[in-house]
Formats: sequence, structure tokens, C-alpha cells
Amino acid sequence: MHRFQPTRASPPIKEPASSNYSASDSGHEFVAPELQHLTPDDIDILDAVIQRAGSAATTFFTIFKAYSDVLQERGLDPQEVVYYGKLLKLGTLKGRNWGEKWGMVKAQVEQVSPCHVNFNLPQLFSLAASQ
Repeated sequence: MHRFQPTRASPPIKEPASSNYSASDSGHEFVAPELQHLTPDDIDILDAVIQRAGSAATTFFTIFKAYSDVLQERGLDPQEVVYYGKLLKLGTLKGRNWGEKWGMVKAQVEQVSPCHVNFNLPQLFSLAASQ
């Protein structure tokens, strides 16, 4: 009896090409695209969530509860999904707890854009006028 033998379903495994460039050279080896370009407001809200949950938190439920509380305190839409998505992505990173994961992301984001300066425009104008 003839036996059916399908053609190979997936291409053969290719050996990775050697390169002088590594993920760590880019400065983003742990940071997912969703977590690379955080604004000062993003950092502030995510900081508040991690602080509220406690940096030693290890479950998403603890983070979700803190996230809900922070949204409510700040008068943000409870149906908001942007920060929720960022937290989900943060949860996929390797780390002992949420504080460690957030610390890695925050350090890399600050390394890429170290100047998150929050200017107080009226204060700047008064300083300029007094000189």
C-alpha cells in the first residue's frame, strides 16, 4: 500500500547569521516597542501603579487593582486601554517582581531620553523678566 507523505510544512531551520550587532547595542534589549517611547505622563502613571501595588508585587491581579485605583484617583476613563496594554507588556518581561521589571524599563527609557524636564512656564517667564 502506498503511504501518503506530505511535503515539508515549514521551512528547514536556518542557523542564525553571525553579526557584530546585538540587541544590547540598541539599548532596547528588554524594552518592547510599547514601552520604548514613554512620555513623562506615561512614566508618572505607571510609577503610581507600581508604587500603589508595591514593587514586590508578583501577580497581575495586584497590578490591575492598583491600576484601577490610580485611574479613579486621577479621573481617567476606567475603560482606558493604553496603560492597560503597557502593563500587560511589562508583565511579559523577565523579573522577580513588578518593581524589578518596571525598574529595567524605566532605566532603559531614561538612558535613551534622559531629559524629561517638566517646565513651569509662568515661573520661567517671571525668571526671564527679572533678569
